[in-house]
Amino acid sequence: GIVQSAFTAASVRGIAERVRGYAAQIAADLPRDAVFDFVPDVATRLPVQVICELIGIPESDRPMILAAAADVVAGGGDQEFVTAPGGAAGLGQIYGYALELGERRKTDPGEDLTSRLVSTMVDGEALTPTEFGSFVILLITAGFETTRQALAWALHLLTEHPDQRELLLADFAGHIDNTIDEVIRFASPVPYMRRTATVDTELGGAHIAAGDKVVMWYVSANHDERIFDGPGRFDITRANAGKHLGFGAKDIHHCLGMNLARLELRVMLEELLTAHPALHAVGEPALLLSAFISGIAALPARTRDGR
Repeated sequence: GIVQSAFTAASVRGIAERVRGYAAQIAADLPRDAVFDFVPDVATRLPVQVICELIGIPESDRPMILAAAADVVAGGGDQEFVTAPGGAAGLGQIYGYALELGERRKTDPGEDLTSRLVSTMVDGEALTPTEFGSFVILLITAGFETTRQALAWALHLLTEHPDQRELLLADFAGHIDNTIDEVIRFASPVPYMRRTATVDTELGGAHIAAGDKVVMWYVSANHDERIFDGPGRFDITRANAGKHLGFGAKDIHHCLGMNLARLELRVMLEELLTAHPALHAVGEPALLLSAFISGIAALPARTRDGR
């Protein structure tokens, strides 16, 4: 209840112009006649700026936060294959930084989310330091990595399917929302999540006992041929693309940052394709070696025709 008010559709609309300003600058910074890596030069920059702006992290501290977030997603960087974001030193860095920032905002509040979180009471209760620190970790790592991957997948998929790219360019306003849903459905940046059953139940003919660990494969659900006609086809006009589970299940397990992610994707793609209508990938993506994130580590791109 304390954190949800900051992520309503109305709250997100309130920062839309700031997000657009960041996106326009990122688009303007792209080279005109050279191949560049879309992941660090575009996909990474916007979500990091937006999340840090929301939390109230000073510009000088943002490189450290970016490095720590990347370490968390990579599982610490010392494993051959990453299956979960645990055990990384970056977790401790973000947690410790969050506690220090929270204490500073208690005595010197600003207009940022941190100030709101450390001062808001719901039913007489405030976030504990542990809750606040954990939430900042979640916001930085989840909000940064998932949006970054959706942006990278969007460019790759639109390049691989030029007919869909032309449809979007011909009517951006009419197709962009469905395009975002179709990118998330097709790519499933978060392929799975685990839950613990609280009661005995039956699901799909299988018995699940209370206490059992259950893995929910969003990537499988998003390619369920009983729901999606031709699920292996990328189609921005797909009528039911919005039925994907890329933002999790409904109700209390739905993605808190869904409205913010949609805003970032919509604005960044609009600024990119307005400034660089010929923007396209020029090679195969280098994929992250991870089972927890369906991600692109590098994606060569150009703003003009050619390879």
